[in-house]
Amino acid sequence: MDNPNTLTHDLCCAFARLVRHASSAEGVSREYLLDQARNLLGCETTALIFPGAGPIRHRMISSGDDPLSDAELVAVEALCRLTIERREPLALTARSAPAWVPHDIVASLATIRTVASAPVIVPPGDVVGVVCALSRQDITISLAHLGALEVLAHLVGETIAREQSRAEQSQREQYLASVMEFSPNAIVTIDASQRIVSLNRSAEQVFGWPAQEIVGQPLDTLIPVRFREAHRAHIARFMASGEPTRHMSKRHPVWGLRASGDEFLMDASLIQSTAGGAWRGTVILRDITEQVRAQEAQEWAERRYRELFDHAPIMYVVTRNDGGKPVIVDCNQAFLRTLGYSREEMIGRCFADFYTPASRAALLGGGYQRALEGRFTPF
Repeated sequence: MDNPNTLTHDLCCAFARLVRHASSAEGVSREYLLDQARNLLGCETTALIFPGAGPIRHRMISSGDDPLSDAELVAVEALCRLTIERREPLALTARSAPAWVPHDIVASLATIRTVASAPVIVPPGDVVGVVCALSRQDITISLAHLGALEVLAHLVGETIAREQSRAEQSQREQYLASVMEFSPNAIVTIDASQRIVSLNRSAEQVFGWPAQEIVGQPLDTLIPVRFREAHRAHIARFMASGEPTRHMSKRHPVWGLRASGDEFLMDASLIQSTAGGAWRGTVILRDITEQVRAQEAQEWAERRYRELFDHAPIMYVVTRNDGGKPVIVDCNQAFLRTLGYSREEMIGRCFADFYTPASRAALLGGGYQRALEGRFTPF
């Protein structure tokens, strides 16, 4: 018969080694932990069973060469549900079982003589599964055994949480990569030496460079030669500033250079990060050539309108409807000269103030409303 003190000491030493292994950078797999449970507890089979619907064989990972029958699996799952409900380790044998375990479950274990189980808990306290140790032999389940199994269940929980964290991180990275790849904005990522690390499809289209040809080249390959020195210095100052973001086009647009040699105006912002220990800068930019052209065309049209409006030989007045009254918002030079007022004196006045009494009555009595409706009547 094993000396309990020796067994406890041996288990503590074994688990000390296991905990050190599990604390390494890569951690350990669930399968490895189940093998350790089988070896340390001296049982034929260990299993990690996850709660849920569907066949139990699809929701378990097992270690050992002794397959369980379907009836035995149903009984084992019933014990796992009890372990989950109580959130504490369970130990039973064919000769002894806790009073709260139904007799029919113990009877349905068939030739399984010993069962030990412990809940697998992950932050913030969810029970995601149960580690079971099963044997067809009569094994004395000591506190050392249960403590060992509980430590293993804890390590399995850490492993599952780590796997979930990696999966979630991978999903986030894939999502962000997809957002960047299909963003309508051109996105270029650079390293600390200002060399291009990656660029998305929009950037390839804007600059006319395929990724395989431009990655690894200096960022200022995308900048006209006359601006390159100042551009490099600007980014270097931004790197040293510690600012997370900077709008590079805040004061004036930035010039870009296409692979064809054509230059264009762009609106650009820079984001910097040292996540993972390596500096990365992300440039987000838009080709604003058409926007600038449209703005220039609009400004020209406004200047042309003002010239034609102001220098027209006949009087022009622009009004807005204010409760049925025409209020002056603009007028040309001919109108001002004819009435002898300055523009400041006219803006905001009711147009009817400059009519004769009879014309004012006609204007406010329905003439202005008909004009708003497109039915002009001389008066």
